[in-house]
Amino acid sequence: MKYFFLMIIAVLTTACGDKNVIKIDNPSYYIKYNTNSTSFMFAVNGFVLKEEWGGDKNNYDEPINHLIRNGKNTIQLVTATEEDVKEYLDENFSLTIEVRVKGTVKDQAVDYLVTNMVYSPNFTDDITDLHKNSAPAGSFAFGEDNMLTNGNGFNVSDITQGGTYYVGTGPSFERTFEAIVDFPEWAFFQGDKIISLPWYTEKEAIEYMALIQKEIDKAVAIFDTRNIDQILPMFEMRSKEIDQAFYKELGTTQDEIRYSLDVVLNERNLPQGFVSDDSFQFVTSLDGRLLSRVDAGNMAGTIFFDDEETGTSTSYTIYWMRKNGEWIIAR
Repeated sequence: MKYFFLMIIAVLTTACGDKNVIKIDNPSYYIKYNTNSTSFMFAVNGFVLKEEWGGDKNNYDEPINHLIRNGKNTIQLVTATEEDVKEYLDENFSLTIEVRVKGTVKDQAVDYLVTNMVYSPNFTDDITDLHKNSAPAGSFAFGEDNMLTNGNGFNVSDITQGGTYYVGTGPSFERTFEAIVDFPEWAFFQGDKIISLPWYTEKEAIEYMALIQKEIDKAVAIFDTRNIDQILPMFEMRSKEIDQAFYKELGTTQDEIRYSLDVVLNERNLPQGFVSDDSFQFVTSLDGRLLSRVDAGNMAGTIFFDDEETGTSTSYTIYWMRKNGEWIIAR
């Protein structure tokens, strides 16, 4: 099946002083996926972390501190349509997505379940009630939450049904939780809202793409210089945020990017690749604040360096935000 204009973006975090929210030292938030022949899209604060429309089985963890804000955070689940499930998937598929946090409390290591979404398709019952526990919702039955079994609350909301973000998917569902983190709110939370979702036509996507085409051209030209000292400043803000989010020494992420660029540009001397317009996809955050253009095949990579000998490529994904009329590389 073919889905158009799937979105990727990043959104991050604020502060909360609610005494009911547990205080964890050096909290490390992450997502735990357990999917069984499932078709879905999942986002944290608008940033799409996972898209799986082919029904694969997956079990893995994914860190999300770089998407978390101090205070209220939102997880979003976008489902497949009933028609697609019946045509392409086993109706008995299931999905469990957990938000978890590791860290220490009074010098004791902890690993808490913050909240989750557990669903399987239910196309026979017309169910609209949305609850925190054992909540059937729309065409999907949400499983039991169990988030408070350890006695620690994260002020988790009920599941609410959202709108359709783009053509070709079923309804979306959301819930919120509160977190306490020590790092500052990420810059792109403060960006201007640029576009409104959903859009329905390829023409609209092309118009939105044109908003940042000049910025893409600038980035390509800077990479074309093959001068690492000119390229690295583009990623300063993002790199600092990543260092803070994952408790790294400041400068670590920039050093990692420098090493990668040195391998690509000097050691391997790879040429900057060309991908046709048909192979690129315009992407945005679900709140319309971040824009990018990526390879539609793997939903990553704004800049490419191709290795013809191995048939592989190294890519760098860039997201732009706009603040006070100025375009800024934010991710």
